[in-house]
Amino acid sequence: MQDSEDQKRIIFDNLEIAIWSVDIGTNEVIFLSEGFENIYGYSKQDMQADRELWKKVIHPDHYLAAVERQTDLFKGKSIRHHYRIYHSSGAIKWVLDQTIPVQDNDGKLIRLDGIISDITDQKQAEEKMSYLAHHDPLTGLPNRRMFDQVLQRVLSTEPEQSFAILYFNLDRFKHSNNTLGHLIGDELLQEVSCRLLDLTPEKECLFRMDGDEFAVFFSNVSDANRPEVLAEKVLQLIQKPFLIKGYELYITASIGISIFPEKGDSVDVLMSKSIAAVNRAKQLGKNN
Repeated sequence: MQDSEDQKRIIFDNLEIAIWSVDIGTNEVIFLSEGFENIYGYSKQDMQADRELWKKVIHPDHYLAAVERQTDLFKGKSIRHHYRIYHSSGAIKWVLDQTIPVQDNDGKLIRLDGIISDITDQKQAEEKMSYLAHHDPLTGLPNRRMFDQVLQRVLSTEPEQSFAILYFNLDRFKHSNNTLGHLIGDELLQEVSCRLLDLTPEKECLFRMDGDEFAVFFSNVSDANRPEVLAEKVLQLIQKPFLIKGYELYITASIGISIFPEKGDSVDVLMSKSIAAVNRAKQLGKNN
């Protein structure tokens, strides 16, 4: 018995968890643990004085969905959902809200019991993992996985929309990398990325695919010359010398262009033709 009481005490004293209970008939808070103030920044008295407080602090992006879930409680269904809230300090937190409806013998709802957990750290860790899974750690650009997902989404949701892929790699980059070292090579890739972003301000349009390989994706290719115009701008931008740690470096690029649906109807086909076009450009003397 003592062990069970100790366990309850630990749960009640956990400042990352708020345990609460509300009487439906009187709309009064029957119980509220100390964790509430830590999670929300408001006192028990604040909650007692304003029973709508929990709604008022829900982030606007989650408000409707969070409030609509409450209707399930009156059907006798428990709910479990997560959403963002505003702490009294203005900080945004993620909470996991678990609520259980309690009914009398006649099936009438008489009480709500719930647990609200602060899951901010967990959510931030998940977001960081997702970011790392979809972005290149060196340049911060979306990576090949993100590129594939973007194309698959466009192909599945907008199959009639035309788009173009510019796929290119840097000529003589490996030579510079091997001669001057990887630190210089990494900084060169970062500088190349910065220049390319000037041409493609929307980061989701520019991807670092692998090593010294990049891709630009843009949709609604109503102007047939637009891909070639952008490719020419890329070539000119990369031709300008890079000054890195006292070294003046000159590189060029070889570019391949694929346009959907003229050059293929799948990611694999489009990429295969883009890479083949890059190899052809190199055979023609690079910087092409």
